[in-house]
Amino acid sequence: MTNYTTIQDIILTVLAILIIIIFAGAIYSLFRAIFQFIFSDGKDDVIQKAIKNIRYTILGIIVTLVLLFVFPILFKQMKVAGYQYYTAQNIFNRAGQIIKRIMGVGSEGFGDFFNTQSSSPLSDSYTPSGSL
Repeated sequence: MTNYTTIQDIILTVLAILIIIIFAGAIYSLFRAIFQFIFSDGKDDVIQKAIKNIRYTILGIIVTLVLLFVFPILFKQMKVAGYQYYTAQNIFNRAGQIIKRIMGVGSEGFGDFFNTQSSSPLSDSYTPSGSL
């Protein structure tokens, strides 16, 4: 179990938790609005409310993502110590670690989901065995 004791780690963990909460709320809101839209029975007021909810949910996700990429630039301009630590990639990596810990997935589980350097069973040294 990793202990996050530096101030940068604590702030990064808080930002990651906020991102998880925002995206979970957005997904819930989006599905709720979609179900309202589908089961509106042709009522115009329910349809308009569902469309507004879908629009605001998508707008909220976009604003959150833009802020994730803008904050490191603002921190650099404000000369915040350790500004290079608060990148969107680091925040998403920490959010992934938190989700893995919540889901109970360890190193023996799914592994690193975004690891692109893992070897493929169909690499250059692969030779089929047996016959068809």
